[in-house]
Amino acid sequence: MPKSIYAGKEFDAKAVGMGETFVSVADNTSASYWNPAGLKQLQRNYFTFAFNPYIASSADKDKIYSECAIHGKDLLFMGIVIDNIALTYRPVSYYSENNSTQETVIRAGKYTLSSASQYSPKIALGLNMSYITGSLGISDKLANNVDLSYGYGVCADWGIIYSLSESARIGFAAENAPGYIWWDGYKYAQIPSHLRTGLSITPFKWLLMSAEYENYATNSDRDEAYHIGMQQILVNGLFVREGMISEKPFNKGKASAYTCGVGVEVKKDLMVDIAMKMYELDDTEKSKVRDYHLSVNLPF
Repeated sequence: MPKSIYAGKEFDAKAVGMGETFVSVADNTSASYWNPAGLKQLQRNYFTFAFNPYIASSADKDKIYSECAIHGKDLLFMGIVIDNIALTYRPVSYYSENNSTQETVIRAGKYTLSSASQYSPKIALGLNMSYITGSLGISDKLANNVDLSYGYGVCADWGIIYSLSESARIGFAAENAPGYIWWDGYKYAQIPSHLRTGLSITPFKWLLMSAEYENYATNSDRDEAYHIGMQQILVNGLFVREGMISEKPFNKGKASAYTCGVGVEVKKDLMVDIAMKMYELDDTEKSKVRDYHLSVNLPF
């Protein structure tokens, strides 16, 4: 199984549409994942749901999910924010592996309490405390027996947003720093940490541009990545987004994924975002994948 088995999957159609450049933006409920410091800027309370409703590709599903912790799970996130404090849930592992001798199934979810504070006029700080619960089933086809274990884990995330000016911000976030999970009958496992840092600027009221760098701990099978993204306001309440993701600096290689999306705000009582992430699989056919995301934010 991949070492990033507890990484979950990036979510929130606004963030995905902008090339997953959200650590310095973090202006909705999903800030609890991207950067908990962003919760401080929310002016209202929210219910939020994020879905991954459809993945289109000619490739076999086993190839699509080979390096992913989430296999065919539609709901990626749900949460509520009240007075800059968030209570959220997201699956971090929905994994199945089947071969001629063994079948492995992992189900794990993360429950997170997030809070943010204004350390100074220019600095916002955020903290997540999470509890993970899950089950691990291993079926030995040769011995014809099943081993079922239950697990629990704890982890902490940290975030900071520094406002350079009214139109420029820097963000930094550390996920699973630290993080551990224990399974009945097995040694505990350390969950790989995940770092993000980025810059966002708003040169005009209708334009938001952002760039981001992310890196995983050495005990993960995921590597560093570079992100850039933009958002334009076409008319009041209608947003268009684009982005690119690369495993190398953009001047040294082509992007490994492209993103796009739109967002609609209805009288500030409903916000709906959709996004698509397009990339190629590393297989002989170079199969293309279109990964769709949907998010719904309900202010109250």
